[in-house]
Amino acid sequence: MRNTINELYDSELERLIVFGAEYDGGFSNHGPMALEALASLELPDAFGPYVTEVSKKLELTEDVYIGRADWQSQLQEELPQIVYKAGSQAGHGLLRVAHATRALGRHESEIRRRELTAALGYWSRGTALKSPEALSGTLELSDLLARLPRLDAAQRPDGLLVYGLRMAMDEPGVFDLVASTRPAEDLPAAFDRLALAACAAQVRNTGLNNFALLHGVTVSMMAAELLPYLHEAAQRRLESAVIGFVVAAVVAFDDNSASPDLLKIEAGSELDILHELAQKAAAGLNDHDIKFADACTRLYKRTGSSLPIQALALNLEA
Repeated sequence: MRNTINELYDSELERLIVFGAEYDGGFSNHGPMALEALASLELPDAFGPYVTEVSKKLELTEDVYIGRADWQSQLQEELPQIVYKAGSQAGHGLLRVAHATRALGRHESEIRRRELTAALGYWSRGTALKSPEALSGTLELSDLLARLPRLDAAQRPDGLLVYGLRMAMDEPGVFDLVASTRPAEDLPAAFDRLALAACAAQVRNTGLNNFALLHGVTVSMMAAELLPYLHEAAQRRLESAVIGFVVAAVVAFDDNSASPDLLKIEAGSELDILHELAQKAAAGLNDHDIKFADACTRLYKRTGSSLPIQALALNLEA
């Protein structure tokens, strides 16, 4: 069964590699990311229908990507040069590389190595969101989030999410607050806490705000996939950039405008509920829902918190 899933995954990835990294004037091609998330969720029946659906909106490219047999060395060489761009492309550069990396960790193939090259190239072309070189203070994450200002809704620019994120990091004091945060002793656990904070913000918002804050969850969760390929200084640069990204999303999009009816969860039913929600996300063939289902499933498994279950359920109801 596992080999069958790998073969099916690779054949669908072959269908996606012909498309460019962006479409329609700057929107990210989520195809390879969401396909990998479906593989992580072990939902192979959705591979083909999803790729068929997403292909309708993507744009063909003439770019040819060459995979490297030593893909681990490729990551070790290239990642330290680009991790400071964790917030570029609304986090999608990091996400595409992290999904490609995780796919190779499950099974190596030429098409997966080519996808990694494509992903690294996409991320490298991004424009960095402002963030410190490293965290250097004593402020705990909870205190940082409590002190953040918020943009007035009327201030937020129309268009791509990155415009609001950039404006948020230019707000007086925001950059300095990020810099004054305490460096984590356990980076994977710190990314989990950051993802939970983004989940909490997402649950209390609706519409575009909810959608924007969703990215704080997915970026925080997938950033941990890159840590094994980074030296200490690069890990700290990634930490700073990812926190900066989530902070920018909160400042720009957290209006605290929703009071949702939360799902009633009986003890012991959590994984069954998550599986049902993941199947619902897969059936909807929506890029962000699929990736969010994967992130929330892993966040619950890592932390035991019911918050990602609530966030996913509310997201799929919207």
